[in-house]
Amino acid sequence: MRWKRFCRWFGTCNCLDVYGGTLMGFAAVGILSRAGEPVRPVLLAYKCRFRIATMFGIWLLERLVDLSSTVVILVLSLLLPSALLSDAGSAPVWENKLRAAAGLLIVGLTAFIAFLVYLRLHGAGLIERSLAGWRAKPGWRERFALQVGSFSEGLQAIRTFSDLLAALFYSTVHWILIILVYELVARSFSGRLAQFDIRAAMLLLIVTIVGSMVQLPGVGGGTQILSFIAFTQLFRIEQEPAAAAAIVLWLVNGATVCLVGIPLLIREGWSVTSLRQLARAEVEAEKVGSHVAVASDDQA
Repeated sequence: MRWKRFCRWFGTCNCLDVYGGTLMGFAAVGILSRAGEPVRPVLLAYKCRFRIATMFGIWLLERLVDLSSTVVILVLSLLLPSALLSDAGSAPVWENKLRAAAGLLIVGLTAFIAFLVYLRLHGAGLIERSLAGWRAKPGWRERFALQVGSFSEGLQAIRTFSDLLAALFYSTVHWILIILVYELVARSFSGRLAQFDIRAAMLLLIVTIVGSMVQLPGVGGGTQILSFIAFTQLFRIEQEPAAAAAIVLWLVNGATVCLVGIPLLIREGWSVTSLRQLARAEVEAEKVGSHVAVASDDQA
C-alpha cells in the first residue's frame, strides 16, 4: 500500500501487481542476498509499466522512510523500561553504544532529508536545466539524461502533506507489526525468552537490521549471528534457546517470503536473462518517449 501510494504521481498500478512484485523481489533477496535488491524495482517497473529509473528513485525513498523509522525505534528503545534488560548487567554499556549509534544515524538522516527537500524545491529544476542539452543529443548522453530525470522524479514521490501523512501511517503500521512479530517469536520460548517485552523486541530488531546488511545467498548469516549475539550478550539468554530463537526468527521474518515468492518467479518465468531483456527494452522505449515491458520467458 505504501509503494502504491508513492506511485500515484506516475500513473495507476494494481495493488495485487505491486504485492506480487514485492513478494518476488524479496524472494530474490533471500536467494541472492543483497545482490538481489535491484530485482524488486525492476519487477515492479514491469508490473506497473513505469520507468525503471523512476522505480529505483521510489525504492531509495522507501529506504529513507525505513531508515527514519529505524532511528525512531532505536530512540524509543532507549527510553522505554524493560524488566528483561534491568536484569542484565551489561545493559548500560550497550545503551551507551546505541546512543552513539543513534546520534550518528540522526545526523546522517538529517543531512539526507535536507538533500531531498532541496531536490524537491530547487534541485529537480536545476537537474532538468543542466541536462537539457544532453536530452537533445542522441546516444548515451540522451539516455543518461532520461534516466537521471526519471530517478529524480521517483525521489519526489512525496509531494503533498497528505502523501507524507500516508507514508507515516503505512510505515508506522508496518514497523509495529514487525516489532510484535519479534516479541511473539521470542515469547514463544520458555525461560527468560518468555519475559521478552516491547523494548527488548525493538533492540533485537535494530541488531538484526544491522546483521541483515551482511548476508550469504540462500542461507542468510548476518541476521542469525547478530540476533544470537544479542540474545546471549544483551539479554543474557542461554546459548541453546538463543540459537533456536535466532533461527526461528530468521525463518519467520526472512525465509517465509520465499515459500510464495520463488513459485511466483518460476511461474512467471523470470530469470537474469529476462531482467536484462527488460532493461534493454526500457532503453529502446526511452528513445521514442514511451515505456515498453518485455515478456517473461514463458510468455515469449
